Amino acid sequence: MNIKLAAAVLALFLAAPCTAAGYTNSELKKMFQRSVDTEDQQERGRLRAAIAKAAPDSAYGLASRAYLLYGRMTPQETIAIYSKALELDPTIAVAYHNRANAYGDLKQHALAEQDYAKAISLGFNTGMAYSSLANAQYTLGRDEEAAKNFTKALKLDPKQHFAYNNRGAIYLRRGEYDKAITDFTAALKLAQFAMAYMNRGDAWAGKKDFQKALADYSTAEEMIGPEPDLLTRRGKMYLKIPDYFKAKLEFNRALAAEPGHAVALHGLGNACYYQKNYDCAEDAYKRAIAAAPDAGDAYVALATTYQFKKRLDLSEEILKKAVARLPGRKDLRDKLLAVQVWNGNTKGAEASQTEVIASGKAAPQDYFTRGETRLEAKDYKGAEADLKQALKGNPGSVDATVLLSLAFLGSGRRSEALELFSSVADTDPAALKELRKDAAVGHEKPGGNLRALTRKMLKVYDAASGGEAQAAPAVTAGRGSSARPSAAPSQDSCYCVHYTGGMPPYFLAKAPGAPAGCKSVKFKPDPAKPGVSGLRNCEEFQEEE
Repeated sequence: MNIKLAAAVLALFLAAPCTAAGYTNSELKKMFQRSVDTEDQQERGRLRAAIAKAAPDSAYGLASRAYLLYGRMTPQETIAIYSKALELDPTIAVAYHNRANAYGDLKQHALAEQDYAKAISLGFNTGMAYSSLANAQYTLGRDEEAAKNFTKALKLDPKQHFAYNNRGAIYLRRGEYDKAITDFTAALKLAQFAMAYMNRGDAWAGKKDFQKALADYSTAEEMIGPEPDLLTRRGKMYLKIPDYFKAKLEFNRALAAEPGHAVALHGLGNACYYQKNYDCAEDAYKRAIAAAPDAGDAYVALATTYQFKKRLDLSEEILKKAVARLPGRKDLRDKLLAVQVWNGNTKGAEASQTEVIASGKAAPQDYFTRGETRLEAKDYKGAEADLKQALKGNPGSVDATVLLSLAFLGSGRRSEALELFSSVADTDPAALKELRKDAAVGHEKPGGNLRALTRKMLKVYDAASGGEAQAAPAVTAGRGSSARPSAAPSQDSCYCVHYTGGMPPYFLAKAPGAPAGCKSVKFKPDPAKPGVSGLRNCEEFQEEE
């Protein structure tokens, strides 16, 4: 309700005759329902004012007063009045809907969702009601339900431009760019508003159609000016091109207008990071965390930056802070564990894993991870207990079975280890091949003791089965030998590599104990490698630009 209309409604409220004795409860209910059914807001205000004057302490009078004074009271006061009305008559559907609006003002979206759903169940099932429910679900991250309810809303009222826009935002978040563009375009046919242009620009950028993205961002800027959110979106587009110089210009423009804009700060950090300006990246990520302490991604970005600065201690420290603040973020815990392992802090990694297990919410993977850490720390008894627990939850796990065999081997139970290891090696050639690769000198997977145990297990298995371990091939056959020259060693045997996702490796290092012949092996980045960070199997290395 706009300010002029609110003032007019309040005037009606003050002028309405006090004729409580003239209305029965049934008449009040019918009058209230007419106020719900009418699309004329002035008529709705007149009816609600009359009801509030006639029966101020009735359920309909309280609901009418809360409606009339919405925006002039705090959300808490609005909620209190609607709640009192619903205690008197829990069937007033629109009261649930309007109370939900107040919960939304307080960002209590779960309570808002409950009330919107209740309103619909009681018959207030308009397009607006379904859109409101969908908005609450979208905010709660329940995209599937939200998309369905936006669709219901549009079937009931196909002129809701904001419903098209918001459903498009769900498609955008899923990466379904064509569907998103269709919805944003439909919204813009009904109403010209900057948010739809910005959203459609994001979708075009997702499709890498940067010219169309720029055109939509420019149209939005003509409508609302250089607003920080718009500048930030355009900066993120330049990161995708990539044009890091222009990206930094956009982020800095946004920050000039709003110094605490957390998304712009994170974007600036990314631009600096990709330019390998790690001091600049560190500063921007720190400011992003200060501006939005609950944004976990900034902690991960800062931790990764510290890894590039060869400060794994600081990387571990910032991730501990992140986990303490956001205990529900499993990705942060996983990142912390990886850094602790890379940093040689197996005690810290085990303590972090134990904390998860002690919470009572542990999954089989949590026991597996702690078992792996305990193996690396040579705690074979503890590793055995954890890996058995992991196998209880996931009996078919090849990885857990292999690690349990290594725990047996480490504790001197060779025959048990061989029997268990053979149950995998004899039936799964692909797994055996991968294990040989993991054990190879120069492999990037961290964990020196795990590699040593794996190599030892493979020797035991090969001796028992009469096979041959796949050692790194010799560069040349001996003089006079009838053997054919072997193939050149693989690049995995020659280099240890620090991958950085979509970028080329930050550094290459000769692997410790690299076989002869590596001089002729030129490293070729593998775009299929996962984006990982951290020093991989290189205690000492020489950077090569």
